[in-house]
Amino acid sequence: MALVEIAGWIAMVLILLGYGLNSSGKITAQSSTYSWINLIGGALFVWNTYVHQAFAPMLLNIIWVIIALVGLLKKKS
Repeated sequence: MALVEIAGWIAMVLILLGYGLNSSGKITAQSSTYSWINLIGGALFVWNTYVHQAFAPMLLNIIWVIIALVGLLKKKS
C-alpha cells in the first residue's frame, strides 16, 4: 500500500476520532487537542485528495485545516 493511501486512512481515523471524542463530551470543540486532530487529519486528506486529483474534497480539507489553524492561533493569543 502506498504511503499516500496510508495517510488517507490515518486522516479518516483522526477526523472520526475527533468527532467521536467531541460528541461524547471527552473533549470540547475549543480544545487544542480537537484542533490538532482536525489539522493533522485534514492535512493528510489534502495530500491524499491532491494525489487522487479529487479537487472538491481537497478544497474542503484545505478549509478544514485553515479553520483548525485559526483556532490554534487564537488559543496562543
